[in-house]
Amino acid sequence: MALIVTILLLLSSRLCPFQFLLYGGSTGVGVSAFQSNIMVYHINLVPTVFNRKTRIKFATRDAIDSNKSSEEDDFNNGGNIEQNMVTSITSSQAVTLTEELLSMQAQAAKLREEAKSLQLALQQEKRDKIQRETEKVDRWIEELLIESKVNENTELLKTVDQVLERLMEDRYSAEQVNRIFKRLCEIRTQESRSNCSPLMSLLVDASCKLDCMERENNPNKRWNHKVERLLQKKLFARDWNIELDEDDEDSGNPWKL
Repeated sequence: MALIVTILLLLSSRLCPFQFLLYGGSTGVGVSAFQSNIMVYHINLVPTVFNRKTRIKFATRDAIDSNKSSEEDDFNNGGNIEQNMVTSITSSQAVTLTEELLSMQAQAAKLREEAKSLQLALQQEKRDKIQRETEKVDRWIEELLIESKVNENTELLKTVDQVLERLMEDRYSAEQVNRIFKRLCEIRTQESRSNCSPLMSLLVDASCKLDCMERENNPNKRWNHKVERLLQKKLFARDWNIELDEDDEDSGNPWKL
């Protein structure tokens, strides 16, 4: 009876390895048969799984190596393409920068020429203005102080009263007389209080006479009645080689140096 039960258990365990677990069993033979069946099952299964894992592992490694080599080729090709692009861009940028530099140099040269032309024009305009002012003051000298010219080196001067009359009628200002004074000093650099030319003496004397005139009797309202004192002050300074500032020339005290 025990032998029959053992055979049945072995047959049932071969048909279904988990049959013993489902129905249970208490014999040592049944347990041994079940364990041996499990061992056989694992022995038959492990080589198959191992072979599959090994093939998958080798296939995966080959795929990885293939991908790596492909990526390296792509990287190298991409690096070469990028290097070629950088070289091309650098060359084009260098050409563009060279053209821009040449254009800027040409513009700078043109601007320098224009600036030089403007500077020369300003200098010429300044000289022309000085020349016009000089000619205008020379006309004042001829109209105010000179009666007529005998020849190139000889002039007939007006009298003090004639100059006084012209100062009043033509409404000469202190500024105009001061410009006549400066022009006479340019014509004759030795002008001073101790060495006055006839033209300078005539101008100073006529100015002194007009300064002494009462304001009510003077029709020239532009006259400030301090012209002669300022002229004497400047002549005194020139006599001693003293440089006067504009503030000193216009100061209220004519003898303040």
